Formats: sequence, C-alpha cells, structure tokens
Amino acid sequence: YYGYYPAQKEISQRVDVRRFPGLVLNPERLAAFEAVGPADHLTHGFKGGETKELQQIRSIEDMGKADQVLADFTVKRLQELASGDKPFFVEHCFMKVHCDNFAHPDYAGKSEAKYPYKDAVHEVDVHVGSFLKALDDSGVLENTLVFFTSDNGPQMDGWPDAGYTPFRGAKGTTWEGGVRVPGIAY
Repeated sequence: YYGYYPAQKEISQRVDVRRFPGLVLNPERLAAFEAVGPADHLTHGFKGGETKELQQIRSIEDMGKADQVLADFTVKRLQELASGDKPFFVEHCFMKVHCDNFAHPDYAGKSEAKYPYKDAVHEVDVHVGSFLKALDDSGVLENTLVFFTSDNGPQMDGWPDAGYTPFRGAKGTTWEGGVRVPGIAY
C-alpha cells in the first residue's frame, strides 16, 4: 500500500465516509446538497425529452453499481434502435477505470490480480461484450462501426494505475500525453 495522491480530487470525496468523515457528514454541507436538488443521481435524458433520475449515488456501494445501471440502459437502447430502420449513434461513457475504482460486487476480486483497478477493467470488458452481443442478437453488428477509445490521457501521478511515457503532458493538458489515446475500431 502506497497511500493516496494528495492533490488528486476524487469523485468519492462526497460519499466515502471511511476516508472523508468530516466532509461527508458535515451537517451544513448535507443541508446545502439537499437544498440544490439531486446532484447525487445518475440521470438519463434525451434532446427534447425528459430527464430521469436512475440511481442515487450516496455510498461507495452505489458508485460500484453505477456502471451496471448505465450498461443495462445502453443494452436496452441498442436493442430499441437496432429494431428500427434508421442509422443510429450511441455513446457510452464508463465511470470505471478513472480515479476511485469501485467494482460492482459481482466483479470485486474477479480479476486475476484481485486488485480494484483490474477488477474494474474486467467489469468494463464484460459490459463492452454485452453491447456487442446486443448488436449481434439484433442482427446489426456486421453493419455497425463500434469505436472504443478514451476521453483523455492518464493522470500525471496516478501510480500504479497510469503512465504517460514517452509523451509530454498528461490528463488536463493539451500536450500529446493529455490527448493522445488508443482507439479500437471494430
């Protein structure tokens, strides 16, 4: 165990009572969050349509289950769109494999390494497989471009989960290390 990178802003700061009890349990902070509405939910919405709250994010366990909720939605949406006769575009963004990797309970400890980051990668693999299966079962996989990529380069000081060598820069910069990412077209 090497501790935590102190300058890193973690997504779990507002829900991880074990590591941030003074922040998470602060009564004034809780009252402020309650006053501004549901910023602690996964939401789905479409242009011209309504926005729905799908899941509250109030704990580490909720964060671990969030990608499953989103993946289930994406599979259903792919099936709906594939049944039509129009071209479609779907973008699915994972919470996993960013900072604070909390695997769904079904995937925790399932990777060969039995390490949270690796468990999260395994979970992402399973979800991507479910998207490809939905396209295949709908009969549109062979006529569909699936592009898998990242939104940015790695954290600068995210050991042991990240690295940006040999490029200059990292996440949050406009140098090559911040914007050059791998991509897989299928």
